[in-house]
Amino acid sequence: MDIAAQEEYSRLLEKQEREREDELRAREQRARSFMNMMSNTVVKEQQSALRDEEGKIIDHYRRRDQREKDEDAIKKQKYKVQQQQVREFLNQQVQEKHDKKIFERELNERQATFWKNDTQDYQHKETAKENYIKEVNLKHQDILRQQINEKHTKGRNYPRLSIRQEQDEPDGTAPEQGRPQEHRRQRRVCPPQ
Repeated sequence: MDIAAQEEYSRLLEKQEREREDELRAREQRARSFMNMMSNTVVKEQQSALRDEEGKIIDHYRRRDQREKDEDAIKKQKYKVQQQQVREFLNQQVQEKHDKKIFERELNERQATFWKNDTQDYQHKETAKENYIKEVNLKHQDILRQQINEKHTKGRNYPRLSIRQEQDEPDGTAPEQGRPQEHRRQRRVCPPQ
């Protein structure tokens, strides 16, 4: 019986040893699983933190790029507005210069027309004045001639003037032949006003 008990005892010890080894392996497995799980969690957290950080960096660069694009668009718009303003200013200057030339040309034409009309009016008045003076002088000549001829026919001793004698005098006056000639000189005609 001792051998059977020893064998039983030996089996029991082996069984306990196996159970202890199984328990130890199970603990190691659980410890490994826990470590794996912990390491996976840490890695995941690190990866998550890394992804978050990368996302922040990417967002930062995107925002910066967008800001630069917006600033470029604003600069381009300002440049276009400035170009348009410069174009409008230059067009306005060209138009003002053109308008000024037209105004000056029209003013010159009006002045030329005014001076031409004024000159023609002056010449017309001068011609009318000269004609009037000629007519009055001719009438006075006729009156004086008539007076001389009347006095001559009444028996006075004044020589009768002929048209030929009047034309022979260089200054257009008859030779001095008494009072009628003096009377003729005194009656000068004033031009019409």
